[in-house]
Formats: sequence, C-alpha cells, structure tokens
Amino acid sequence: MVSHGNVCCDRTARWEAIECILGRSGPLQRSEFEPSSEALMGFCHIDVVDMDTIDVSNLNRQFLFTEKDVGRSKAEVAADFIMRRIDTCKVTPHFKKIQDFGSNFYKQFDIVICGLDSVIARRWINSMLASLLEYKEDGTPDFQTMIPLVDGGTEGFKGHVIVVLFGFTGCIECSLDLYPPQVNYPLCTIAHTPRLPEHCVEFVRLLLWPKEQPFGPGVDIDGDSPDHLEWIFSHSSERAKEYGIQGVDMRLVKGVVKRIVPSVASTNAVIASALVTEAFKLVTLCYDYLNSCMNFSDVEGIYTYTFQIERKDGCLVCNNAPKKLEFPSKATLRELVEHLKNDPTLQMHSPTITTVLNGSNRTLFVDFDDAMQGLRANLSKSLGAFVAMLYGIEMHFPFILGLFTGSWSVTAPQSILVIFNSLNRLVLPTFGRCFASQHRANFKHQLKYVNLTDEPFAVALSPEAAEHAPASLPPPLDPAPRGSIPWFTLDPTTTLLIDARSPCEYDADHIEGAINVPILSNQERMDVGKIFFAGDALEARLLGARFACTNIAQSLRPEGPLGRLFEISNRKSFSPQLILVYCSRGGQRSMGLGTVLSELNYPGCEVACLAGGYRAWRRLLLRQLGIWPTLVGPGGLAGTLWVLSSLTGCGKTLLLEELEAAGESTLNLERMAEHKGSMFGGAAMQPTQRIFDARLHSGLRRCLTAPHVWTECESRSVGPRCQLGDGFWQRLRGTRSTARVWLSAPLEARVNWILQDYADWLHNSEENLKRVFESLANYHSKNRLESWRKLARNGDYAAFVAELLEHHYDPLYKKSRGPMLRHFTDMGLLHRVEVPVVSRAYFQKQTLKATLFPSRRIFGLLFVLPINEFPFFRCNRAFRTSCGLQRHPGITYPHKLSWQWLIEKFVNPNQYTVDPIRKIRTGGRGPDGRIQYKHVTTGLNMPYFLVDYVRSRQMEAKEVQEEVILKIAKNWWRDPYLALTASGEVKRWIIATSNMKEGDVIRSHWEIPSIPVVPVLGDAYPVGALPVGTQVCLIEMHPGEGAMICRAAGTSATVVRRGTAVHDLSGLRTQMDDMLSAEPIDERFTSTLQLDSSRREVRLLPTCVVVVGQVSNETHNKQRYRKFGEKYWHGIKQRSGLYQKKTGRFGRKIYPVDPLLDCTREEVPDGEIRAKFTLPERPELERRRVREIFADSLLVRRPKIRPVPGPNNALPHTLPLFTWRHY
Repeated sequence: MVSHGNVCCDRTARWEAIECILGRSGPLQRSEFEPSSEALMGFCHIDVVDMDTIDVSNLNRQFLFTEKDVGRSKAEVAADFIMRRIDTCKVTPHFKKIQDFGSNFYKQFDIVICGLDSVIARRWINSMLASLLEYKEDGTPDFQTMIPLVDGGTEGFKGHVIVVLFGFTGCIECSLDLYPPQVNYPLCTIAHTPRLPEHCVEFVRLLLWPKEQPFGPGVDIDGDSPDHLEWIFSHSSERAKEYGIQGVDMRLVKGVVKRIVPSVASTNAVIASALVTEAFKLVTLCYDYLNSCMNFSDVEGIYTYTFQIERKDGCLVCNNAPKKLEFPSKATLRELVEHLKNDPTLQMHSPTITTVLNGSNRTLFVDFDDAMQGLRANLSKSLGAFVAMLYGIEMHFPFILGLFTGSWSVTAPQSILVIFNSLNRLVLPTFGRCFASQHRANFKHQLKYVNLTDEPFAVALSPEAAEHAPASLPPPLDPAPRGSIPWFTLDPTTTLLIDARSPCEYDADHIEGAINVPILSNQERMDVGKIFFAGDALEARLLGARFACTNIAQSLRPEGPLGRLFEISNRKSFSPQLILVYCSRGGQRSMGLGTVLSELNYPGCEVACLAGGYRAWRRLLLRQLGIWPTLVGPGGLAGTLWVLSSLTGCGKTLLLEELEAAGESTLNLERMAEHKGSMFGGAAMQPTQRIFDARLHSGLRRCLTAPHVWTECESRSVGPRCQLGDGFWQRLRGTRSTARVWLSAPLEARVNWILQDYADWLHNSEENLKRVFESLANYHSKNRLESWRKLARNGDYAAFVAELLEHHYDPLYKKSRGPMLRHFTDMGLLHRVEVPVVSRAYFQKQTLKATLFPSRRIFGLLFVLPINEFPFFRCNRAFRTSCGLQRHPGITYPHKLSWQWLIEKFVNPNQYTVDPIRKIRTGGRGPDGRIQYKHVTTGLNMPYFLVDYVRSRQMEAKEVQEEVILKIAKNWWRDPYLALTASGEVKRWIIATSNMKEGDVIRSHWEIPSIPVVPVLGDAYPVGALPVGTQVCLIEMHPGEGAMICRAAGTSATVVRRGTAVHDLSGLRTQMDDMLSAEPIDERFTSTLQLDSSRREVRLLPTCVVVVGQVSNETHNKQRYRKFGEKYWHGIKQRSGLYQKKTGRFGRKIYPVDPLLDCTREEVPDGEIRAKFTLPERPELERRRVREIFADSLLVRRPKIRPVPGPNNALPHTLPLFTWRHY
C-alpha cells in the first residue's frame, strides 16, 4: 500500500470515528502524532496480489465474494468491490504469484499486508522485504528503505498478527518455531492398520498413486484437478470400506490433499480488522503499533495474548551472524541438501548451491527438475572431494533467504565447516521509533545539521532515571546524522533560530527565541494539503514550490523579516554566526529555506537545519519534563521541592511572588498557565498545552541546580486547557524530597484579600458573575444560588465571598487535599504556618533575605526538619479493628465496633466457623443510640454466615488449592449467593459466582507463569496470570488480604493490562510497602482492571488474587417484593415526602389522588343539598395527563399542599349518598 498522496475526501458520517482519532489529541497517542485536519489519510493506491480463483467453498468463510464471482480471480473481484465502495481509491489487481515479482515491484510500497496460506510463502516475502533494507556506513539501517510487514493468518478458531519492522524487531524467520508443525501419519499405520479416514486418503496419495500412475508416468497430484480428486476419492472409499472406516467424502479428500485448514468467517474478520488497524497505526502514528505478535483464540471464550518476538542471533534473514554447519568429510552433497531442507531452524524449500572456481561461478546443485539432469551426479559426491579444487562455497537461496556467502574451512581431517554469512550488515537493535513514510528523515542534502541526541535523556536513561520515569515517556530520538553539530555546543548569543512553519503552527508553539519566516501561509498550506491528500503528489509539490519561492523572495525584500535581519547585521548591532532553520519534521520547508540561505554565502555566517525539526524538539522536551522532576539527584531536580498549600484566599501566589523577588527558585504554575482562580478571573484565553509545557520546561531547567524550589499546590489541571505532566505530578504528590507548607489565615483576612485581589473583576461586569453562577449551579441548590445572587446585586461582596468560601471552596479543598495532607503529617513533611493578615506588605516584612533561605527560614520558622527524624507510621487498612479484638484476615464480620453488642452467642474471634450466627439489627442506630443510617429498620433477626474473602492462602507453599462445592445457599443478609466449600476437613463460606453449582471443583492458584493461563470460571488466579479481556470479580486490593472490590451481586471487572510480576516474597513485601505509601508505583509493575459498572480503572499489584467470572444473582435488582411487609423484613423503611428533581434522594413523586367516584350536587327544599356519587367517565389517558401536569407543577413551584374546597374534599367515598346543611 502506498500511503503518500492518499485521502478519502468523503467527509461524511463514515469517517466521523476516524476524524475523532486523527483530528484531535488524546491520552494514548504517540508523541510524534500531530492532530490536524490534514491527518485524515486513506490508502487510495492499493495493489492486490493473489494467484487463486474463487471456489464455491470460499463463500461460507468470505464476506467479499458472491455466487456470481465463482471462477473469477480473487484479486480482481476484491479490486472491483473496493473501487465501487470508495471512488477515490485506485486498486490494481495482480493475478499472479508473489514470487513472480522482483524487488523493483516491492520497493514502491510503504507497507505490505500479508494473508498468505503457507509458511513457505511467508518466508519468501519476509526474505524479499528484508533484502530491500539497506544500511548506512555506520551500520545503522536506512529508514527510507525499510518496508514494514504486517502478517496475519487463521486456523479454525485461532489466529495471529505479526508486525515486522526489519532491522528493529524479529522477523518471520525468527518466529518460525511458533508455527504448528505439519500433520504427518506413520507410514506403517497407513499401509497396514488404518484407523482414521485420513489414513485411507494418505494411503492413496503416498503409496497407490506413485505405484499405478493413473494419469501417466511423472504426473504429480494436482489438488485443483477434479479428475485427480475423483480418482483419489474413489480408491479411498474402497479402502475405507475394506477396513470398516466411515467419513471419507470429497471434502475430506480436498482437505488432506491440499492441506486445507478449516476457516471460520468470524476469525477471519477479527484478524483482518487487526491487520488493517496495525497498518493504520504504523502510517498515522496515532497510537503505538503492535510489539510485535498477537495470538487470538475464541475456542472457549475470547482470548488474546501479545508478546514481543525476539531477534535471533543466528537468523539468516535479519542478522548477519554466520551459520556454522559441521559435516564429516565423507558426507555427500545430497546429505547437505537434505539437511538444509529438513533442519527445523533452516527449513529451506529450494536451495541452490554454487561456488567460485578460478574467478567464475560454478553451480553444484539446483533444485529444479530441468536443471537437475546435468547436476544430479554431484549429489553422490562427498564434500571432501570438493576441497582439493574449491577455495570457497557460495549458496544462493532465491526463494527463501536471498543471497548468502560463506566459505569452507577444513578444521580437521575428518570434518568440514560450512559457514553461511548474510550480506546484511550489523543491525542496531533499537525499537519504538517512527516508521511512517512521511516521517522518514532525509539526510542527502549538503547542509549542516544540528542534532538533539546528545541532550540529556534524549536517547538513553540512567538506571535511576529509568526506575522512576513515568510510563507515558515518549520514545527516544532518532539517530543523529553523520557529521551533525550537537545542540549544546551552540552559542545562544550568536545563533539565530528561524521557524519556517506557517504562522498558525508558530503561534501554537515554537522553540524559545525563534523568529517566524513562513515558507507557506496558513491558506497556502491548506491548499497544498488538499491537493496532496487528493492523490496528486506531484501537483502538490509543484504548487508548494511556487508558493515557497514567492514567500522566500518576499522575506528577502528590505521590508521582509530576512531583509530587516540582514540590515541589522550590516549595522553590526547583531551579527549571527549560525542560522538554524527548522520546520515541523526537518523536511522540505527547512531544507528549502536553508539551501537558499546557504547559497547566499553571507560572510561569517553558516546555515544549518535542525534534524527532526520541531517534533524532535517537542519529543525531547516531553522526555525531559517526565524525567527531571522524578530524578532526585544529578541531572534532575535535585533540591527539595517545597509546596505551598492552603485554602482559597490565603495568598499562596502572593507569597510565591515575594519568594521569587527575594531570589528564591520558584515555579509559578498559575502564571505559566495564565490562569487565576477557579471561577474568578478565568475568562481570559489560556495558552495551549504545548506553550505551557515549554514554559514549565524552561522553569525546570533554571531550577535543576537549586538547593530548594518553591511552588504552589495545584490540581492536575491548571485551568481548563493546561495539564501537568506525569513526571511533575508524581513529584508534586509524592514524598521523595518533597515537603509542604500549610498556610492558615482567618476567614476575615481571606475575604479582605480576595476583595482586594479581584476588585476590578467584581465591579466591572455582570457577565463575570453570570458565568460564575452557571458553574456553581452544578454544586448548589437554587435557594442558595438565589441568596448569593441577591448579595451580589446588593453589592455585599464581602458576605458573598465569605459564603462562597465557607460552602464551596473549603469543602472541596478538604475533600481533595485532606488525605494527602494527613499522609504528609504522618511522614513529618507538613509544616503549618499561621498567617494573621494576607497582604503584600506583611509577606515582604516576614520573608527574610535571600542569604538566609538555604536554611528555609520563613515567618520566623526554621524548616530544617530532616525526614528521618520523624516517626514513620504505616497502618494496614484491612486490619483496623477495635482495641483488644484480633480478627481473622479476609473475613467480613457482622460489625466493626463490638462483638458483644451484635452477637448474642459467644464466638471465638480467632476461630472461623461455618455455623450460623445470630446477628441483631440495630435499626440504623449506633452503640450510643443515635441514628447513623436513615430509612433502616430492625427487620427480622435471620442467621448470619461469616464469609471468607481470601480465596488463596498458598503464599509460601505455592500449591494449587482444590475445594468441592457442597451447597449453594441464599443468605438473607447478602444479595449474592453463598457457596459452602470443603477442602479436606476444612469448610468455609465463600461468595459464589454465576456459574457455580453443587459438586463442582474450584481451584485457587498463586503462581504467575510467563505465558497467561487459560482462565476457568470460578477459579482464583493472581491478576498477573490472566490474559487481557478476562472478566473477574472478588478483587483483592492488597495481596493476601481478601477481596475488597466487586463483591456485590452481579458486579464484575475486566482485565485491561497485565503487569510484571514479583515471584519472591521479599519483592512482594517491598511492593506491598510501596503500595501503602503515597509514592506512585511504575505502571509496568501493576495490572489494571476496569470496573464494568462505572468504567473506573483500578491499578493493582500482579499478585493480587481475583476470581474469574461474575458475582452470582446478577438479576437481584429486578426482583420485586411481593408485599410491603417483605420489604420491611429486609430492614427497608418506607420513605415519604416530596420527590426532589435534582438529587432524587428523598421520597417519591406525589400525584393527586383520583376520586373513586364523581360527585354531583342537587338542591332540595329546606336548604339541603343532596350529593350523588357516580363512576368517573374520563378516559385513562386524560387522567394520566392531569396527574403528570399536577406532579410537574409541584416539582417546579414546590408549594405546600393545601386542601381545596370541592365536592370531593373530606367526603367518605364509601357512601353512595350524603346530605349536609348550610348554617
């Protein structure tokens, strides 16, 4: 497939999902990917190669062919279908074998996708593409000659996808041992004791056909010939009848003769979609491509497993290591040929052996029928006979391995050493780079280059940096071109940076200090991109060249940017010694402008291009942003990070500014993001995320050598558009060389400072207050918002700000910052400072001079408290109990306060029992008699069973624990079913999964194998042993402490990522200690589960045990109570009151009660009124509509329901007639 010049211009709903991926940024994209409207690429130049025609059997496993296509070429039918569906796509069919094309044919493609049906064909295309890879003089692969291979195949309900990047990953030859061996039957069984129908067909094919030769001597079996298949079928049926074997039919004969593997349409669809997805990711770089093999199986559920194919040192295709074969001198050439064909590591199909004699090539063996007639005599000669006349031997494998060279050397009188040596040079084993055609670097122009690979952390990481580096770190930079200039050698005072990108690209972000000389304007860049994506690459280049020449000429005029620059240089006010030009990727725009500037030959000035362009700079910036904060030591943020925390209005930003004025190293995140406050002052347009990253990168670079750095506590999002990276966020929330200062101020002081700081904002416009109240509407009731609006309208801003702080900001801060601050307090890293007044004058007076700041003295407090002098408290949440009460780990007991208060019978807390325990309901009240939970009654006192949530206790023994399910019971106190299990004499109650039944045997595992296990429903495994996509429940948060998540009825989670396991107990305890600390663990050593109910992701250690399946009784919420009394038995109290539309927490909807009878009045003598009741005649729909209108009126106005005088008011409906008298 050719990727350049392709786009599908149909911007209909068909491409809406793809535009969401390519048209905007996301958390999973690669760092090289830049979202834009031009990123929507399509494969519009496709070549399809297939040598087969469509058979009737293809219709049941292919979605592309129909009955009218039987007999036609598969390639032609596929090409016609694609071009009919996508009119902008050009598909060229080739009704040939892949071996019929040479290297020039395959060089034109940017990517090759294979769906071949034989290993021989896969090895041939693998060898062909590997031979096209060229290497530079330094031994590194040339990216321009590398063509990725995406291979896929199916076998019944199984399939695989392999992505091969030649020179970087293992190839098909390296994974040859992963393919299943060909099925062969013993010849003695076929000839004498056949037992299967396949034995009968093999007897006819291997023994009877060569003996009888039914279609003439020398005619081999043709699997596509109906006559040959009919002859084999008839004789196979006779032999099967002779031995009483059934099942021989024409379908079986075709399968055995042609080695047909059963094909399933669903498996083909899955593998085909995976192939196209990997090709899509390789070209667009919107997500990391497969690394490098994926196995798929849906025999018993969906199972996938991804692993990396290692490059073999002795691979004859992608590695140049010599292959040594030792043979005795008496061995014949035939034995050598048979070894090349049958050796499992070689498996050569048609080897050709040649040698060089007296400067000319001499062929010793060719595996062709026509050529073997004259060379057949060489097969019987011994290898020792060639030693006297041969200096060396050269072997040529045209169908499999390309050209290989080698030599014979006699190491002993009775042995000969044959060496195979590939022409391919040594490959640099690097992985994880950009291989799309549009990203390949071009270093052929005679221009100097400046590289970024020598910058810190651009390529390699130190062990300490790699240990704490975030998982989202971008890949290393590409290798530097030969003879390039390192970036750190440039002098900023004599170097001029020129950004050749369009103005919109320059405004989005640029390298600090660069000036913009656009080669293409915004509109011109858009016009060129449209033509390029439409498929006419040459016309796009011509149009771009015309635009570029015009714009360069305009910039060189006296009023242009380059003309003004040269004028300034002539006046000697600024004389650059190096002009460094860069564009987006270091391609045509920067090289074009750099070539023109270099040809000017400006005296004393050199011109160079930045290798990789802005994208290389951006990737370096993100790598350093991820590593600098996490690396506490040389090369990173070595000083202590002091974080200022406080409630809103305590002057954190003001204090940070005063510290900066006093000479301290500070990182003012709000100033970098141009954001002030959460709701006040946030109307101004913020910079982009790229500009914020560049500012933070510049600030961190200045603070690398500072002994201590001050910053303010911020959330992950600094405003609506800017976010902190993983590295800085990890350092900000962690405890490694990080301390916190908590500022406390009275409410009055905070209100006065906010009124002073936001005076212009509060008094200028009503639009600001309107925007604030729209944001607050999601958090507060209408009554409170209305009272705040009233305060704002009356100008009482002090009361308004005080209410806002007390009811909005302070609760939010305490909820989000409270746990973290408590942890810092336990670690001894939190220092509290009381601030009586919040003002600039007070901070200037209290902040000492810069010479005293190395001791961290502020507000008269000396912050020299070492971390190790404070007591380190670490508590295990699973073992928090009342004083003096030891509980069995993993067992949920009736209550957390007191056994004596809840259990009437004596129970030994150290001994587990399966007997029922009588548990008394408290009616929602605590031990002191106060109400703790509303709408809870005492209910019925039903038996309670202790449930053991620890499925596997084989931490040290590491043995599989088997249990038999004795009983499945429904417990009154829990929604899921309980299972009574027995292992030997030990019994226990566990939570049952949806598939469990009495008599089943369940197993609990603890080991984590290197390859994921095939999960069994109901069994317990460490989460690291399960493949991605497994449904699990009863999840442990900490290893060995019992299930804490997904314990309710019908709940489950899905494994979305496996982690690297720790098999030794010491390492396990270390990971447990790290999990209990505030320092985040590297994602490589954790597994991720996604809860099916809330879609929330949970990170766990790979050793945490989970149960495969779903918790039982998933339909419990659909079961209705038969009467209200049954609901009361379960402890549910009836609720009453008006239904609240916002939260829906209290009560139910109140509808007007329809009268059972309609009342009519009739006046009678003596001043009496007689009322007559009849059945209502209104239809049901009208009655329902009236009720809804009445209910909506209550929800909107919420008035008190008052009795309305009328004929129905206070009348007993049971009386058919009623009379009352007026007084």
